[in-house]
Amino acid sequence: MHYELIKYLFQQNINANVLSWNNNNYTTTEIQELSNSIDYFVSAPTGIAKLIDGYGIPANKCIAIAHALVDLEHLSWFSYDNIINLHSYCVVSDWLLQKSLESSIPRIPQVTPIGINYHSFYAEPNNSLTTVGYGGAFIARNDDRLINLGYSNQPAIRKRSYLVQEVAEQVNLNFLVAQQYHNSWVTMPGFYKAVDAVIIASTEEGAGLPALEASAAGKLVISTPVGIWMNNLNSSEHTVSIEEKAFLKETAELLNYYKNNNKAYNRKCLETQEYAKRYDWSQVIDKWVRAIN
Repeated sequence: MHYELIKYLFQQNINANVLSWNNNNYTTTEIQELSNSIDYFVSAPTGIAKLIDGYGIPANKCIAIAHALVDLEHLSWFSYDNIINLHSYCVVSDWLLQKSLESSIPRIPQVTPIGINYHSFYAEPNNSLTTVGYGGAFIARNDDRLINLGYSNQPAIRKRSYLVQEVAEQVNLNFLVAQQYHNSWVTMPGFYKAVDAVIIASTEEGAGLPALEASAAGKLVISTPVGIWMNNLNSSEHTVSIEEKAFLKETAELLNYYKNNNKAYNRKCLETQEYAKRYDWSQVIDKWVRAIN
């Protein structure tokens, strides 16, 4: 996501680089030297906390971007002064905006939606529904991590991918999981070409890129009311209930309908793909520029 973002920032005369999150051994001196040559650091709240408390970067040189509920929790641990003094505080969806407003965070965030490269994911829609795809973190129903279904920092638990597998099997459709054989976001456009529908079963989702990417690829998309899917929701798109039994019932009905109506399936895919042009980075980059400037 960030590698795509910086391409569009460059077009707006903002030079940006990605500092690898995997390296925990940056020295204080090199971060201070970096600070002397840039205007702002952009990161999730945990990264901002490390910059402020670990490297002595002033809060007014930091932009905190919340991508999930856990980020709001981390931000709530900041001191009042650090939150107020941040150069910008942002969330990536209207859904997270509402969650932030309901929290104790003493600041109203800007919304900086995540985008996609529409042309990278574009594909000719298929003519029939035979395969359901899942593009997020996968977890099976019998996984030991599901013993405790309370709030967890394990994203796969909240995504409930096992429900997608169950509903696909219920209506006798093939089921394909990207995570089982894809190792990079760079290869994901090919995955969407291999499926006919993508389903999001999450109980919470700050952003939810698979729904946007699959839309651009001209796939049938069915999602719970979470994440960026709800930012510019097309009233004709399919949003189903979060409650498990209702989710399975509503999703199975939709899949059965499109499985047995090829023309309706193809028409819906074309409508979804046309609407997905709104998700391109070019349509949202101005909000990121305002947050940075």
